[in-house]
Amino acid sequence: MENKESKYAKTLEDLKEYINLRYDLLRLSLLEKLSKVISMLLIIIVSIMLAMMILIHFSFALVYKLSEIWDSKIYAFLCVGGIYLLIGIILYIFRKNIFVNPLVKQLSGILFDESDENIEANDTEIKQ
Repeated sequence: MENKESKYAKTLEDLKEYINLRYDLLRLSLLEKLSKVISMLLIIIVSIMLAMMILIHFSFALVYKLSEIWDSKIYAFLCVGGIYLLIGIILYIFRKNIFVNPLVKQLSGILFDESDENIEANDTEIKQ
């Protein structure tokens, strides 16, 4: 009888250890995915900020050049504003193709990584 109880105790200990290991694996996987998402978002934010700074400088350069050509700063600013309005409308129309679809594809690639499938495949091999 003691032999059965010790087997049950050992099985219970092994089960607890397995659950703890799976929990640790889940936490590490979540940490890895979260760090990838945060780093991707930081790269996007920094890239947008740099692009905006570059765009502002080129905009003022274009405004000053157009104001020399047309002898009117008002028309130059209106022209550059119209260009940005046109670009904004185009980006709004194609927002899914330009922004949403690539972002979803990138995030799904991070969140549903192939390494998770490899872990599950290894678990099924261990069970067999």
